[in-house]
Amino acid sequence: MYLPFFIGFDSQAGGIVPNFMFVTRGAHLWVMWGTLFVPLFAYLLYLGRNHGSANWRAGLLSALGLLVALLAAMFVVGFVALKVKPDLVKSILDGQGRDIGTFIADNMVRRLKNIGSLLTLLAIFIPAIAFLARRNDPQEESFSLQPSSLRHGSGQVFILLMIAIGTLLILGPEFFYLRDNFGYRINTVFKFYYQAWILLSLAAAFGVAVMLSELRGLSSMVYATSIIIVIGLGLFYPVFGLPSKTDNFKAKNPEQRTLDGSAYIANWMPDDYQAFMFMRDMDEGVVAEAVGPGGGQYSEYARIATFSGMPTVLGWSGHEGQWRDYALQGSRADDIKVLYSTPDWAATQEIIDRYHIRYIVVGDLERKTYLVNEEKFNRFLKPIFQQGSLIIYEVP
Repeated sequence: MYLPFFIGFDSQAGGIVPNFMFVTRGAHLWVMWGTLFVPLFAYLLYLGRNHGSANWRAGLLSALGLLVALLAAMFVVGFVALKVKPDLVKSILDGQGRDIGTFIADNMVRRLKNIGSLLTLLAIFIPAIAFLARRNDPQEESFSLQPSSLRHGSGQVFILLMIAIGTLLILGPEFFYLRDNFGYRINTVFKFYYQAWILLSLAAAFGVAVMLSELRGLSSMVYATSIIIVIGLGLFYPVFGLPSKTDNFKAKNPEQRTLDGSAYIANWMPDDYQAFMFMRDMDEGVVAEAVGPGGGQYSEYARIATFSGMPTVLGWSGHEGQWRDYALQGSRADDIKVLYSTPDWAATQEIIDRYHIRYIVVGDLERKTYLVNEEKFNRFLKPIFQQGSLIIYEVP
């Protein structure tokens, strides 16, 4: 079923890159993961105090071996890159203004200065491995839904595996990332953190449930209060983010308080809003509209095609370049500029024919982006929509 996608897929991924430069600061790691780290630390501490048969030697040796392996692999991949793609390495070094020796030394110092993130992850990984590597009591092998069995039996093994793997997913981008159009590890962090969030969220929820069911007296009250505070801190974003993103819910009327991502345009760009609502009822065809400067991403460019569902010549070119080779865009951006600005109708018609354009949008965005020659459109094409300053022409 996915074969057509894979046939045309052209990934921006350009191989694995050693991560010498980008290290997560401890404070930033806790901002991202604190709501999960606190219950995970509490659960691991609880296991250590109430079930102390952990193999700490295995945990420490595993962590040490993992760090040595990651550092060694990072340097090996860097050395291979220096031999195979010296121009790429040179461009990175030139951008940093350093030679190889200074570059490595400076970034190792940076890694040591920001060692808090590594120590935090090891403080979770080591006990998880230590408990996994312990010698189990045969009486604890059976699995049931009783909290004590979950805490000591096969349910606990599964949770500890989730904690260990989730920690490794966070640790991985500290040493390697996937090369892409950005040139740094942003997408690798996104993708790895998504998976880690799922695993650690489930493990943290399990730990909270077990401890709330087994703790008694003052310990139970202190723990419950702490978890409520932690969850409350984690909810700061939705509490403050929703008013910020909705202008304190100051929609002009209740009908505009909606999850419809296009509704805001009705207030800010009413002519454009009516235009794409009109286009939703039209026969499908390629839409020509302005291509924004710098790729146009995170803006209203490509708004008619986006909200009407019509195909367009070129939308957010920066995002298009992330999903396929930039070269596939060819001269589309320049051709759209010519389409709008040239007074030569023959050149305009050639571009219309090349991209099978059926609808041409002329609005404030087009006029702001290009020196639009509207006379030719009025002369050779029929307007099918006009409201305010926005006109849509249909190619016969």
